Amino acid sequence: MAITIASIRQLPGIIEVTGDLPTMTVVVEYVADKVSPDEISQAIKSAGYGVTGTFQPEQQGDAK
Repeated sequence: MAITIASIRQLPGIIEVTGDLPTMTVVVEYVADKVSPDEISQAIKSAGYGVTGTFQPEQQGDAK
């Protein structure tokens, strides 16, 4: 999981990456005009993990 998170963090436009080992999930906050969901998926696959979920954009009112 740490390798996957490090791979994602190296991409341009990544703001924050958090991972949950028991559920094997990651949450990625990113700048959409600097990195695409496909690029993030490829980083995950390159680290040896599969991508089975979907990208769920944060709604305007959900921002921290």
